[in-house]
Amino acid sequence: MAATGLVLFQLWRGIDLERGVRELEVERSRTVAERLLRQAGDSPAVFLRVRAAARFDVVSREPVIDAGIGWLDPVPASHRIDVVVQDRLDRAARAEFGTGGVAAVEQEYAALLAGTLLPCDRVHALAAAAWHGKRAGAATAGPWTKDLHAAIADLTGADFARHDVQAAALSALRLQSDTTWPSWLEPAAGWLHEESVASLPPLWRTGQRGSELQQRAAAAALRRQHLRAARGWLPRLPAAAGVFALPTAGECLWWLPGRDGDPDRAAVLPVAEFVRIVHAAAFAGDLPTWPWLLAPEPTWSWPANVTEPTPVPGLLSLPLAADSVTSAPPLLAAVTIALVLAFVALLLLQFRAARREAEAARRQSEFLTTVTHELKTPLASIRLLAEMLAEGRARGREVDYYAMLAGETGRLAMLIENVLDLGRTERGERPLDLRVVDLREVVADSVALFAPLAARDGLVVQMAAVDEPMPVTIDRGPFAQALRNVLDNAQKYAAAGGRLDITHARTNATTTLTVRDFGPGVPADERERIFGRFVRGERHQSGAIPGVGIGLHLARLLVQRHGGTLVCQAPADGGAGAEFVFTLPDKS
Repeated sequence: MAATGLVLFQLWRGIDLERGVRELEVERSRTVAERLLRQAGDSPAVFLRVRAAARFDVVSREPVIDAGIGWLDPVPASHRIDVVVQDRLDRAARAEFGTGGVAAVEQEYAALLAGTLLPCDRVHALAAAAWHGKRAGAATAGPWTKDLHAAIADLTGADFARHDVQAAALSALRLQSDTTWPSWLEPAAGWLHEESVASLPPLWRTGQRGSELQQRAAAAALRRQHLRAARGWLPRLPAAAGVFALPTAGECLWWLPGRDGDPDRAAVLPVAEFVRIVHAAAFAGDLPTWPWLLAPEPTWSWPANVTEPTPVPGLLSLPLAADSVTSAPPLLAAVTIALVLAFVALLLLQFRAARREAEAARRQSEFLTTVTHELKTPLASIRLLAEMLAEGRARGREVDYYAMLAGETGRLAMLIENVLDLGRTERGERPLDLRVVDLREVVADSVALFAPLAARDGLVVQMAAVDEPMPVTIDRGPFAQALRNVLDNAQKYAAAGGRLDITHARTNATTTLTVRDFGPGVPADERERIFGRFVRGERHQSGAIPGVGIGLHLARLLVQRHGGTLVCQAPADGGAGAEFVFTLPDKS
């Protein structure tokens, strides 16, 4: 019980210490972040990362109005059409819709346009005259429409703040029979009100031209909104650069006084965009490394009533996640249980790792012992055969002894090659030199090396005759090694059957090579398992038949690296023994 209490006390102290460290990290991150925000707000290089549409120059604490938007303030009531001009237009309208004829109306408009008119009044009068001509089908409709476009082209951006000029410009567009842009619309597209553009006929609101016109009007409206927001704040900003909160939630004003002859500049943008700009500048090297990797993601709290410029760095808020760790006893109990479970899981993992390590050490020791024994067997035979040949005790049988010597040497070489190639092949470090060869030649060479050992054990190898070449794309050495491993396996376990049959077959897509023995066969549940690493059949675990358990494993790996397969199956004719079938894809 005392030990449990001590463990809980230590856990409590660890959590409390972690909470304190976390608070220090968060406070440090807050300090560094605010310093970086101030540094970013005073950096021209970082300011240039702001979208061009959000930036503008400032002269005498007044935003410079772009020529592309043409107006900012609402039009005063005094800026209206001249009353005399309006009276003449009313007379023309009464003549058109009253007792006057077309000729009388045209005389009214001609007399009005012949006089001296202000540019905006002329545009208004031409729009009325052009509409009359269109309604009446008069010949003057075309010339008056042409004059209307020319008069609009002479206007300045500020003139388009007047609603009557806006209406005249829209009339000029409606009077056209197509959507060919007049010369004045390209520079004036941003001057139009969004609601004016929305009132255009479908011919001008659809298609690429209409979409572009609406986008320009919307962009200009947003630009005017930003400039109006900045205009009321710029006079009250301090001399130093900075980023300040705006009354509209989530927006800020970036103020950057000019240096070395540069103009003063400002930008109105969402505060989230400002944070992204500072992040990008930090990672690009324009600022020191951003410190929020050490703290929770920052949040931005906006004051409810912003009436004076408020520096954004003062609004930075980093939540102290450490506070919640010890805020409630149930949470502490949950943390304690989680830590205990993690400790038990760690013990289990260590126990399993220790068992795997012991098993690996045991298998390594067993492997080394088996390999050593396997190497001694052919070496002893080679030494005995060599001594008998040297002492002359093999007179009359020299050819047989030399064949046996070659066979044992090949067996020793194959064992060493298997051991050395196992690791390299599993890691893919043994490259293949793929070439087109005749499979019959590869099989014949492998059988020639295997024949002495087979003859010693009374095993006859029969190859089916194939008249036509069997081209396959393989690396001759590794594939021959895989085939010899299968033959060696048959010689060890199926020599009592007295015969090995090797057959070939070819289809349109594959080439198969089958090695059939007539021994005891392989149980169905072991036909896949015998290809495992260091695995031998259940009937041969005692070690009565020599073997390491890597021959078939390596043979399958080598065949698979050629894109083929190697499987063990029951004989197709239902007889005794087993069939090992190589399948190679056609890569020609």
